[in-house]
Amino acid sequence: MSGVCIPQRRNDSPQDTRGTVPAGTVVFKTGSVIDHLVGANEIIPTSHGPSKSGYRLAPMSADFPTAAYFPYNPDTGFDAPVQLAIAFVLRHDPNPTILVPSIGSLSGTRSLESFAKKRPVLTPLNEGRSHAVRGSAMLVYAPALKELELAMRYGRRGSIAVVEDPSWLADRWADEIGAANLGSVPPRIHSVSRTPEHERILKAIDWAGNNGWHDAPGKRDLIRLLGELNGIGKLDKGEVVAYQLVHGRNHRYQSLLGLEKQVDKIIGRRG
Repeated sequence: MSGVCIPQRRNDSPQDTRGTVPAGTVVFKTGSVIDHLVGANEIIPTSHGPSKSGYRLAPMSADFPTAAYFPYNPDTGFDAPVQLAIAFVLRHDPNPTILVPSIGSLSGTRSLESFAKKRPVLTPLNEGRSHAVRGSAMLVYAPALKELELAMRYGRRGSIAVVEDPSWLADRWADEIGAANLGSVPPRIHSVSRTPEHERILKAIDWAGNNGWHDAPGKRDLIRLLGELNGIGKLDKGEVVAYQLVHGRNHRYQSLLGLEKQVDKIIGRRG
């Protein structure tokens, strides 16, 4: 295996899995199955001409995930993960879409603000007016459920990089989509492990939601299936919603909110 050079704090403890250092400070690790991150000077095209991002990506194998997850780390801030997310999506699409909660969010980091110039920017409010191309790579900054649902719908399972905000954690989404966690040290691939019964119930919830679980049969089946999950000790709102977000059939944001409310009702009775 070739070595991987990843940003890392010099004083990492064994329990610290998210630390990074400023651009240009790198630590070489060998034997990793994730042969992607190396350390400095990727050339990033911007509206002002080429510039150095501080990070670059080594060649990725064909089976490397097309989804990347950058969990929030208060020691790192947002600019370093945004730079890595830029490098990641550019490997898949020279003209990716930037998705943010609002246009004002672009000023959250200088790297994001610069990169967004002359590129399509999508928000929940400008969805009908944006020049975003469906199926393009998506750089998603500080999303909550509404933004991530929009990104999944527009991205159509193409390349996506999510830079997390602490107000809404995207780890369950990362688990379901099998994202590469490029904020952990060492980087790792998210995954899930379920029994056949657990998986069957989650799939059945999807099939019951043809009308967003709003009609009487769909709501009845949803309540029954959530009760089955509760009965096997596997009722978890984050997992149920993330499963639908990644694997569900045409479930929109309002339907997912309704799903969350139904789970909360059952959990409330359980408590």
